[in-house]
Amino acid sequence: MMSITARYAFQSPSVSDEKGAYRMRPPRSSRPGSNLRHSSDPSSRVYLHVPHRRPRRLAMLLALLACGVLVCFACAYWLFKTRYSHLSPSVRILLVSLIRSYIVDASQRTTLEEPDAPLAVLHVPYQDLTTSHQLDITLDILDEPDTRLHTLRADVTTTYLAYLPHSGLHNQRIALENAFTLARLLNRTLLVPPARLGPKTLRYVRSSTLARMLRLSDKRQGRVHCARIPVDVPRPDECADHMTYTLVPWAWLVDLRPIAAQQALVRASNGTAAWRTEWLGVRHNETLHLPDTEPYEYQFVDTPAPAREGDKYLHTIPIDTLAAAPQRLIQLGTLFGSSRLRLRKEENRRIRGEVRRHMVFANAVLTLAAERIGEVLGGTYVGAHVRVGDGRFQKGARANVRLVWWKLIRDVLELDMQTALGLEKSVLSRMGGMMATDGNDQGNGDGDDDDDMVDPPEIPPDMPSLRVPHPGLPPLPDNFSPKLPCRSRLHTTPSLRRLNVPLFIATDAPDGLNDPLLAPLILAFPCTFILGSFATETAHLEGLRNGYDGVQLAGHLTPIVDALVMGRAWAVVGTEGSTFSRYVGDVLWRVSHGWGIVERG
Repeated sequence: MMSITARYAFQSPSVSDEKGAYRMRPPRSSRPGSNLRHSSDPSSRVYLHVPHRRPRRLAMLLALLACGVLVCFACAYWLFKTRYSHLSPSVRILLVSLIRSYIVDASQRTTLEEPDAPLAVLHVPYQDLTTSHQLDITLDILDEPDTRLHTLRADVTTTYLAYLPHSGLHNQRIALENAFTLARLLNRTLLVPPARLGPKTLRYVRSSTLARMLRLSDKRQGRVHCARIPVDVPRPDECADHMTYTLVPWAWLVDLRPIAAQQALVRASNGTAAWRTEWLGVRHNETLHLPDTEPYEYQFVDTPAPAREGDKYLHTIPIDTLAAAPQRLIQLGTLFGSSRLRLRKEENRRIRGEVRRHMVFANAVLTLAAERIGEVLGGTYVGAHVRVGDGRFQKGARANVRLVWWKLIRDVLELDMQTALGLEKSVLSRMGGMMATDGNDQGNGDGDDDDDMVDPPEIPPDMPSLRVPHPGLPPLPDNFSPKLPCRSRLHTTPSLRRLNVPLFIATDAPDGLNDPLLAPLILAFPCTFILGSFATETAHLEGLRNGYDGVQLAGHLTPIVDALVMGRAWAVVGTEGSTFSRYVGDVLWRVSHGWGIVERG
């Protein structure tokens, strides 16, 4: 009989001496199904090793770290996307107070929108300098109210016309005038984009690229937080150009009510296909696209136009043909160009003239600034637009200044030729010859310096203006009384006393009145001023902030105030080829005097 010790000995580990080495043997397993079997063959024996817990703990640690990394990235992304709209109340109050102190003067603070509210309203606080009341002006939102858009969506019979704006403000204005006229002739509702103000303009590019650039310019698409960043906080990349431009409705600059009374208009800051489908119900297959790849690709005509050599437009499209298009929307590219619409029918020309007469700046706040400046200038003054800051105007700056100088001396003040030549010689002597061209790219290009100093420039006749004569100007007074001190001593010579008239210069010269390019005008006219000379009269503009994007508007409104001041002048001259000069001389100045406008194209 087997003893108990022998019976269970195989289940206990044993240590045996095998050739001087010790080996531990695991016990046999008594559990059913165990795969541990004893064998007499040492090579077939299976040894049970105690499991090691370190790898398992390491794996758990790595998994935990990975989860932590994912959570950190998720939190960082959430904080990035909501870094200015989900702040604690205390931080929010601090940021609001910082921004508010920058937006308006401490004594004239206005209510700031809550950070989570849409930025759509412009509050214009300013204190009237002559009265004690405070005036608040509210800017209409850039798009139509949802109620009207829902009504338009339900009406499947409404047809539309859309186009793509670009370039500076006055190029945008010309395109809008053409759009108003064309929409009226086509009997379509016009989608009116906002006006873009500021030095950062969108230059013309092919329509497909321009449409994408306009879409990216909408600051409500992922850039609402840019308006809430204090000035002393570094701006993220998407906000780098936030202050260089802004968008305002044209109805804030111009009184569009007479135009809207004659045709249907829809404000549309987002002219994308998705917006049109969502809010107007216009599908892609209901749209007629006329894409362009050149700035002067299409001209729209109301009578057959034979091709002529030298025409700058590549193709002509009859307006009657376009009017027969069955699509609900006609999407055009650029409409810039005074001759974009070649109209020969009297009724069509009348409609265009009516539109142009109504496109005068009529903003009450800006008009107030112009009125005050006019009063400080003494009521009687002359205006000159001198564009020298960019492009071809910078290249021919000195020649353009000299041409403006001669227009003022000969055409406006009517000095005789001998007196004018003597005055120019005196001015050149005081300038040390600055006005004479030196043969470089800033000259007038003829390479004859002596002729520049002796012979007057050729002033080309303005035939469109001559076809619309206006009544004679009232005589200049013998004495002028501006309320600001003049820069130099007044002329006492009887033949030069007219030069004592205050001269208001609208210019983009970088250094203003200290710019050497303006020296011929400053030396000839003792009482010369620019918009920067009237800080008191324009102080209320400093409180203007666009509720759409939080941008301070004062700097962006300078060209408009310049135009309004010039429009009230006794006489005006401008820079050849400038759309600003043409607008002031053809429309604004004539309308302010009650005369007929000059039409071009």
